[in-house]
Amino acid sequence: MENITNLINQGYKIMKFERDIDLTSGQEVGVVELKALDGYLMKLNFDDNCADEMEKVIFNYLKEK
Repeated sequence: MENITNLINQGYKIMKFERDIDLTSGQEVGVVELKALDGYLMKLNFDDNCADEMEKVIFNYLKEK
């Protein structure tokens, strides 16, 4: 969690959240693409359960808007 806080403090923005299939395991994963202020792109991969939780948060946010 501390690493995510550092990314936020450094000004990273979430550019994309998507579902994908891990080519080595065949499992569904979540991929978050982050962009730094200097243009550096970073991808974070999460397991299917974590991606489900992220989607719940996004859908709840959208429901409130």
